[in-house]
Amino acid sequence: MAISDYFVEQGSGDPIVFIHGSFANTSTWKQIVAELAGDYHCICIKQPGHGGAPDPDDFDAPSVETEVKIVEQVVQHLGLGPIHLVAHSYGGVVATALALKGSVDIRLLTLFEPVTTGVLEVSGQEEEAEAVRQFCLGYRAAVAGGEQYACRRVIDFWGGEGLFEPMPEFIKEAMEPLTPHNIRHWDLCQKLKHPIEEYAGFQAPVRVVCGDQSNPILRTIAACLQQHFPDARTDIISGATHFLATSHWQECLEHIRQQEARNL
Repeated sequence: MAISDYFVEQGSGDPIVFIHGSFANTSTWKQIVAELAGDYHCICIKQPGHGGAPDPDDFDAPSVETEVKIVEQVVQHLGLGPIHLVAHSYGGVVATALALKGSVDIRLLTLFEPVTTGVLEVSGQEEEAEAVRQFCLGYRAAVAGGEQYACRRVIDFWGGEGLFEPMPEFIKEAMEPLTPHNIRHWDLCQKLKHPIEEYAGFQAPVRVVCGDQSNPILRTIAACLQQHFPDARTDIISGATHFLATSHWQECLEHIRQQEARNL
């Protein structure tokens, strides 16, 4: 593969690497990067099968290593020093796996509503873990049954009931073909259950940011991550849903800048 197919870059300075979520692309970070590129080298990773990047070849046996290796290769290709890793939603699953693997020098980690659902089970949050399992069963059944816009279930589950319906039709149409990728992402979210002791090995500052209008399970995930990472905090953005990286990008930008200030 050509690693240049998996990222776009802008600006110069200390590197910040961004990873978007499911049903999304690098435009998630467009406004944030526009503000940061004057001071930082911003690198936006394209998830496999998203934003023109080639499809993954592991649908039969999904592995997060597919995404992790892409980030590793981008960092190596660009010769980046210690990075500030910023991720949203499923991107947070990839970012967490990369951080715990320890193969890339990460100076700061900022996660916007990571859907690292596996942490619920290892943290003893069985009620929330069961709610996720039941959602996945219904979602997979809807996809298998050919339900049009089954992706609405994901948007409404994380962001709030009825959030999908008013979306512009062109966005819905763009999301529909990405559903198999999203199913793959859910498989990995459920499969990845990092042992709690692995978190202790990551010493860089971690900030987890959530909206107060999204699924409360996301704030439980944030609390679990805060508990397990040695140097972590959680912040809440008032009025924001799961899609805070675009709807509340100014506040998200401020959290990224605050993280950078810790590194001075």
